[in-house]
Amino acid sequence: MNVSPLDEFLTGELNDFIRTQLLATIEQLQTGQRYFTYNTFNVLLDVESGTATVEDELDVDRQSTVALDDFRKLLDEARAATNTDSQGIKSKSVSKPQA
Repeated sequence: MNVSPLDEFLTGELNDFIRTQLLATIEQLQTGQRYFTYNTFNVLLDVESGTATVEDELDVDRQSTVALDDFRKLLDEARAATNTDSQGIKSKSVSKPQA
């Protein structure tokens, strides 16, 4: 099974800090590009082309590009899927397969 860099970024590297940073930049950026380097993935937000590109830092040939609006929606969905319980412990919602 081939998992895209975008999916790996969303499920593995994305956390509250990164999500907030990217969403704030998408809202504030009017023109041009903004490039972020994280542990294993890099993110290029390009307002001019209306795209977001997630690059695999460890394999330069692996990248995923999506529409900027779709990327923002994915970040919002990832935020909604992350819950904090009453003790402040973060957990991700996981759907169980139907038997």
